[in-house]
Amino acid sequence: MILTILLNVCGHSTISDFFFLLELSQSGYDIVGVDWTIDPLIARKQSGGAVTLQGNLDPCALYAPDDQLRAMAVNMAKSFGKKGYIANLGHGIYPDADPDKVKVLIDAVHSV
Repeated sequence: MILTILLNVCGHSTISDFFFLLELSQSGYDIVGVDWTIDPLIARKQSGGAVTLQGNLDPCALYAPDDQLRAMAVNMAKSFGKKGYIANLGHGIYPDADPDKVKVLIDAVHSV
């Protein structure tokens, strides 16, 4: 049996605040979830590929028109890359989110 340890990280507003991703990537976690305020390219650089990254679409994107949601989801997935990545919202889904929008998100990520 494999035990996967996930830690979710809420971001900060400046690049210098992302130092903690380097430390977390060396702390024994298998997966680090990042919220939508963390730039995927910085997360990749700071984690050094030592952990799988999960995230990080702003959950408010589910309220956007389908074409905009698709574009945001594709951009997110391409920014993280396919290896060592779990596509997800950068925070929980809101209770009034339309389930059809979640399908748009999933289909867009699968298209990458």
